[in-house]
Amino acid sequence: MLLLSGILIISLFPQGLAGQKFYPDDPIAEDADNLDIPPVEEVWISDYYDFMENSFLKVGQEENPVPAGDVNTLGEVPDSSWYTNRHAVKRMTIEELKRGPNMSRGPDMDHPWAVIRGKSSGITPGFVIRDARGDMYFIKFDPMTNPEMSTSAEMIASKFFYAAGYNVPENYIVHILPEMMQIGAGAVYTDFFGEKKKLTKAFIDDVLKKVPHRSDGTIRIVASKAIPGIPAGPFKYYGTRSDDPNDIFPHQDRRVLRGLYVLASWLNHDDSRSINTLDTYVKENETHYIKHYLMDFGSCFGSGSVKSQSLRAGWSYLFEPGDLFKGMGSFGLWTPKYLKPEYKEIPSIGRFECALFEPDTWKPEYPNPAFRNMRLSDAYWGAKLVMSFSEKEIAAICSAGEFSDEEAELYLYQCLVHRMYKIIGYWFSRLLPLDHFEILDNTLHFENLAVEHDLTWTPTTYRYAWSLFDNATLETTSLDLTGETVDTTIPIPDQCFHSDQPAFFVVTLQGENTVFPDWKKRVDVYLRADAENIEVVGIDREE
Repeated sequence: MLLLSGILIISLFPQGLAGQKFYPDDPIAEDADNLDIPPVEEVWISDYYDFMENSFLKVGQEENPVPAGDVNTLGEVPDSSWYTNRHAVKRMTIEELKRGPNMSRGPDMDHPWAVIRGKSSGITPGFVIRDARGDMYFIKFDPMTNPEMSTSAEMIASKFFYAAGYNVPENYIVHILPEMMQIGAGAVYTDFFGEKKKLTKAFIDDVLKKVPHRSDGTIRIVASKAIPGIPAGPFKYYGTRSDDPNDIFPHQDRRVLRGLYVLASWLNHDDSRSINTLDTYVKENETHYIKHYLMDFGSCFGSGSVKSQSLRAGWSYLFEPGDLFKGMGSFGLWTPKYLKPEYKEIPSIGRFECALFEPDTWKPEYPNPAFRNMRLSDAYWGAKLVMSFSEKEIAAICSAGEFSDEEAELYLYQCLVHRMYKIIGYWFSRLLPLDHFEILDNTLHFENLAVEHDLTWTPTTYRYAWSLFDNATLETTSLDLTGETVDTTIPIPDQCFHSDQPAFFVVTLQGENTVFPDWKKRVDVYLRADAENIEVVGIDREE
């Protein structure tokens, strides 16, 4: 089964064993990484060990990162057990964006819940409940000092990540009275030392005393529905699962995880680490495989889950020896950049800013191997996901936080819009951002994403050169057809329309713009032509 899985999966990707660049089914839209596998053991990752090995051992970090492996010939990430192309490819309606992953109305509110587990350890104490329908939910609260902050962050961020294409849990904001929480049979809780003890009403009451109550006595919570399937533990941001034959690309070399850096920087998801992921062993159409989820978004925007984000969040790792030595060497005269700005702090948002945000220097709590291996093409892909949200759509998703303070919601929206333009402005300036190639009236049409989003009004000249491409030897032969234009349409050679047998052609594009010198980097666009059809089959970008 392992060998068969490897052969089938390799055949779907462009750099196969035979050496040719393109195969008949390129560009693929779906990665067949859901081949049937036997049951797997649940793995456990220590949060402390995860911090230590990523901070000090630099696991998975490559000196010269290889190109991402989980992409098709267009440089896009196909649908897989990791990812589903959604808003950036198949536009979602406002209602779909606001609904996100939610498939129901949330937990049953007409009957008491059975609390089956509790915890006093970890950053955010909480409960696991089972409602009258038999559905299980993880219950999360706001800190006493910041009503609405953590719950709104969880709701809003999960909808952005879902629309971007990631697998996330269903989350619901509900308001409950304390008596809704009743002790289930055999319920236990885990104390600070990791010991399991019998759950008591006193324990529940003690937790509920430490969270904000509304004037009507209710408590605002996020009910996070249990992810379908059998839990198989978190995934790491490097390596592969040895018990999953479908997991053939090292995680640090997956574009879906490298490009996640750009979204995480946008939403200030500094808690983007292994402990906030989950693999589940699922069954679909009589096939068993592992599906990969992101979860726990309470530490996004200005929220630090149990308090406002620290000034350091997003600017520095938890262990940053460079800053430490600078401070010591200057006898305290050197001040980190994150201590200088005056952040606007709103109780229901936390500490969040956009004026000093830098898309390329943002940092999570500690090093993430996939983030550290990100190449320009990975960042470009991530920036396109951020770009896919219009200002109206960002506002709609922000409303899912159900803020009682309209000014707080407006501030969050404005910050996200500002950060979005900084992100696409920076990453689209680092390479030539030509995209959306299509054939119209015997010409090749494309868009410059920076121009389409009004990031520059400086004229750009595009130079192009056509060649015949040999798919077997990977050699090119010039067609002596070159030119330059200020339009985003170039002529296609006549040879492309007179191919009785499948033939491949490539056009090399370069830009000339006085504001963006990196637009001189090449974009190679490959066309496949035969007697009946001509189509764009591949894109390579110079980094």
